[in-house]
Amino acid sequence: PNGENPSVNQLQSYYSVGDSITLTCTATYPSHITTNLNIQWLNSSNHTLHSYTGINNNTEHTISYTINNVSLSDAGEYTCQYNISSTDNSFVLSSGYMTASTNVSIQIPNNEIPVITLIPHQSVYGPGSDITLSCSVTYPYSSFIDIDTNLTLQWFNSSNHTLNSSTIINNNNGHTLTYTISNARLSDAGLYACSFFIDTSIPHIVASDTTTTSIIIDIKSKKMCLILIL
Repeated sequence: PNGENPSVNQLQSYYSVGDSITLTCTATYPSHITTNLNIQWLNSSNHTLHSYTGINNNTEHTISYTINNVSLSDAGEYTCQYNISSTDNSFVLSSGYMTASTNVSIQIPNNEIPVITLIPHQSVYGPGSDITLSCSVTYPYSSFIDIDTNLTLQWFNSSNHTLNSSTIINNNNGHTLTYTISNARLSDAGLYACSFFIDTSIPHIVASDTTTTSIIIDIKSKKMCLILIL
């Protein structure tokens, strides 16, 4: 007969690339005859990662599997399963599999800061100016980033309103997003921020933190001189 499902250790909500993650599974099957307990860890592709067969002596059986230097492709569901088989009687059929699963979630790293340039580059602009804000970032290659990811760049004003946004496939090249203030008015002066993050649609992979850099646009009206002729 089938027994109780195994128990697996509780994992963190997510891990960082390069971490080591140990998956532990425990199973107990009460039996009054000599049997074998066959237990194994499987990944989301149903590939056996580690297996163990021992004499079932009505005590706990534990199997562990460690993922070293985790990369994004290690994220996913991991399943522990076990069954019971006879040691010496070919007429005794094995039990069905008892299973328990756990999810390994991994966050995409992000230590890059976008760079802002102004076109034309001036400390102060006058009303009516055309000002182009350019934001550039390069997300470097890493062997830990072994899946397809997307890079999102965004421009915000001081009210946190999105002015321009672009999501593209991250190919480890430089990416640039611009926003132009046309015919600038005094009300256009203020703080402008550019942010970016990396994400993917693959399950159990957590989007990177968002990094942001900002700049202040200073717009001043021209002084007018009034000459009185008496």
